[in-house]
Amino acid sequence: MTRSILSIPVLFSLLLLVIVSAVPGTSLAADQKHKILYVDSYHAEYPWSAGITSSIKKVLAERSDIELKITRMDTKRNISENFKRAAALKARKLIKEWRPDMVIASDDNASKYLVAPYYSDSDLPFVFCGINGSADPYGFPTRNVTGMIEVALVEEGVAALRKLTTKNQRIGYIAADVTSTRQILDYGRTVVDIPTERVHFAKTLEQWKTAYRQLQTSADILLVGPRHGIPDWNEEEVVAFIADNSRIPSVSFYNYMYQYSLLSFGTIAEEQGEYAARTALAILDGKNPATIPIVRNHKANILLNMKLAKKMGIKFPIDLVQNASFISATKKKLLYVNSYHQGYGWSDGIESGLLKALSITVRDDGSLDTTASDVKIKMVQMDTKRNSGEAFKKQAALKAKKIIDAWQPDIVVASDDNAAMYLIAPYYKNSQLPFVFCGVNYSADQYGFPTDNITGMVEISPTLQLLKSLQPYAQGERVGYLGTNLLTGRKDVKWLLAQPEVNLVSTRLVDTFAEWKSSYLKLQESVDMLLMINPVSVRGWNHEEAVRFVLEETKIPSGTTLLHAIPYVLLGHVRSAEEQGWWSGKAALKILKGIPPSQIPVAKNQSSSHYLNMELAKKLNIQITMQDFEGATFVDMEKR
Repeated sequence: MTRSILSIPVLFSLLLLVIVSAVPGTSLAADQKHKILYVDSYHAEYPWSAGITSSIKKVLAERSDIELKITRMDTKRNISENFKRAAALKARKLIKEWRPDMVIASDDNASKYLVAPYYSDSDLPFVFCGINGSADPYGFPTRNVTGMIEVALVEEGVAALRKLTTKNQRIGYIAADVTSTRQILDYGRTVVDIPTERVHFAKTLEQWKTAYRQLQTSADILLVGPRHGIPDWNEEEVVAFIADNSRIPSVSFYNYMYQYSLLSFGTIAEEQGEYAARTALAILDGKNPATIPIVRNHKANILLNMKLAKKMGIKFPIDLVQNASFISATKKKLLYVNSYHQGYGWSDGIESGLLKALSITVRDDGSLDTTASDVKIKMVQMDTKRNSGEAFKKQAALKAKKIIDAWQPDIVVASDDNAAMYLIAPYYKNSQLPFVFCGVNYSADQYGFPTDNITGMVEISPTLQLLKSLQPYAQGERVGYLGTNLLTGRKDVKWLLAQPEVNLVSTRLVDTFAEWKSSYLKLQESVDMLLMINPVSVRGWNHEEAVRFVLEETKIPSGTTLLHAIPYVLLGHVRSAEEQGWWSGKAALKILKGIPPSQIPVAKNQSSSHYLNMELAKKLNIQITMQDFEGATFVDMEKR
């Protein structure tokens, strides 16, 4: 028997290879990477989440051996307990399937609903960030969990205020009477002395104003907590009140409160994300999570209220000025002109995206909270979806022009074609007033956009992707189109006829519900696939009757790219209205900061959502492909 004998150098080399491959953080195979999952408690468009995400990506981009995947729980917009638990289970399923080497989890809901109940003291390492105040409620740290908490920068804010006055020992605190403001006080008392007699919680604006006046004499410096929880808060009234009544320097701890204090020491999302990413890399490189203590944030986005400082005769020290941004109480004015009306789904989506981009929230009573925004906003509805006559459209444009002339906005955002056609093109092309359009179908060339003062986002229908999805369920390639006899329908047909891959053999543009039903029946016999447009403008439209009619008469697969037509078709590839509004809002902010509209290219939409109508699939005896089934939203035909 022959034996193979390895030399000592070869044995040593093999042993070294085994040792190196077993050490965390050492070189992986060329095609192998460390997998990091980032679980965001909220959604991508939320500014705090966007800041954390960007800093995580920036840090991890420094390494070529990292693969990053992001999942978002979306619990800022969906606040029910059931949704939060379901979102956590989805993230847990992803962890089981993708098997990451490391998880970063931002903000409380990810820790509360995912990390603490399922992974505390497990073998999978976690780094959290953005947990408010303390990680104690979740039992962190554990042997596999560490991270950075988020605290109000009380210590840093007080230190800055004490440089502004020689009488600086007595500290006061004022805030709305809610749990979160009491938590800020509890933390503040761990770093500075805030006696009970100088603490005031208010339930109404009048209580807040009374307490504010009292603290001007009983305290030397004032900490201003959040005002959320005071239902009758009035931004303009409070700004004027503070200007007239401030006698002592004050600091707030959220940048949306900058108008109500001399200084604002806001927390920075990027600090949280950068720390989490660098800590994750350190653990992947071999550091034990159990040896990494929980830390808190220290960096501040410092805002100096120059208007209030001038009113109070305060001069800021040079070290504070060098690290701060200057603000005034004067906000830029943005006018939003909606071609249609509130309650119309497409317009509502654009408005929602616009407000989010501008950091404007809608209060429970429907009023707009612009505290955190850099702009004041006024909104105008032209209502030309329900009123399609030429005379009405021209008059609606003149009304909007009258508001522009009277209010003198710094910028105008206008959605959809009618605002572009009847307002911007005839009155404001190449004017001094900047405009951002959105929702203009396919191209803005017919309006002469862009110009030096006009840019925007056009709306490209995901029709080709929709037809590709419909094709497996069709008997042939003949395409029919059923739409309204309006500008949008005519533009759709023109665009479809220009697509060489679309075999468009029949188009029907209708005015009435009776015409729609007649055309629907004829198209069932003459084409293989049917594209449908929004029926909102069809006179006499009856949703319940239309649902019954479609269920009884449909014979071919149908699809739409518009949300309002979803109940009447098999498949939907629906473009995102929020994307249009979000992009427009961000473009408007860039322009207000000095970037000329001519330097912002006209953009095209990218996002769409998928819908599936299982009732129609059953009626057509169609077996839905897994590709169409996965990720789709199921349609309830009874809902409008």
